[in-house]
Amino acid sequence: MTATETLARMYADKFIERFELIDGKWDEPLITPSRFPQQNIAGNAYRGCNRSFLPVVASFHKFRLPLWMTAGQIQDLDIRIRKGESGSPVSFTELYVKDMYTGKRSSVTIDEYDAMEKAERKERNLAKIFRTHWYKVFNIEQTTFSESYPATMQELHKAFGASDGRELLSGELDRMVSGGSWLCPIRTTDASEKPRYDRNDDIILIPGKHAFSDDRSYYGTLLRLMARSTGSELRLDRGIWSDLKGDTAKESLVSELCAASMGALLGLGVTMDRNSESYLKSWIMTIDAEPSFIYEAVKEASRASECLTDILGIKLPKGVDITKVLSEQYAGKAAEADRKKELRLSRNKGTVRVGKKKQTRHPI
Repeated sequence: MTATETLARMYADKFIERFELIDGKWDEPLITPSRFPQQNIAGNAYRGCNRSFLPVVASFHKFRLPLWMTAGQIQDLDIRIRKGESGSPVSFTELYVKDMYTGKRSSVTIDEYDAMEKAERKERNLAKIFRTHWYKVFNIEQTTFSESYPATMQELHKAFGASDGRELLSGELDRMVSGGSWLCPIRTTDASEKPRYDRNDDIILIPGKHAFSDDRSYYGTLLRLMARSTGSELRLDRGIWSDLKGDTAKESLVSELCAASMGALLGLGVTMDRNSESYLKSWIMTIDAEPSFIYEAVKEASRASECLTDILGIKLPKGVDITKVLSEQYAGKAAEADRKKELRLSRNKGTVRVGKKKQTRHPI
């Protein structure tokens, strides 16, 4: 089983658990609202597929802090993983040029490869390779961090605060609609018209807020339509416009995941579309039988979320650097943690364990 296949299976198992839990609870957000993205203990936000996957895991397990660490970092901090807890995968993609004659990496850089004509690439038998790696991380609440560093844990809860998803207004979305700054026109229609994205005219049609049960429902619908519009061949080109049921179901899932992720960052607690109820059980069956279905959906939802974040001008806040807080509150323990980290990195310099093999280390 390849790294991607293993990762897809882990994604599938976690999403099946989440979807089975939320089935019938349509007033519960798929992702718990938090204006802070999931991040490592240095305060750096996870990106790519991790951006859409980790919030679902955190919501399912009701983790209050969006902080994650590797087994090595847990060891450095002289804390333990709680009994019975399991890690969650984070992934990254390694990109390089391969010499197909020798089967080894080429000295040609990606930029040099992209600048080549197709004929030269063929003549030199070069290929661009995308390789997926993953490793496991643990949420801070899955560890004994709070027992070892109570003052720091208190500081973290204070820094991140809490949101119960009761925000009723989104200035970012309202300004975007009124200013016409989205990638395609958004036209307000009569209440009798069904909200939709018209691919042929490349326009979003949606009734005003008064036509919805509450403002959160309006924003959720708007975010789903915005997500759907990113799939156009004019933009991310997801190739979703066939009449195949599978493509329709997949695009609906992409839209739901993107809307849930963006709604959480905006503090809105967006709930799933009731029209997705008909898809939910088929999603579960398809994900179980074909894990790549959810892996691809998560990847596309993450791309759509990046697009929305950029256009809305949302600046992801820098998280809390745990090591910095520790150094202020537990100088002795922080120094010892730094010493252990340096020792561990010197032993494993340039590598990170991926599955049962060691691969090139990639910074989070």
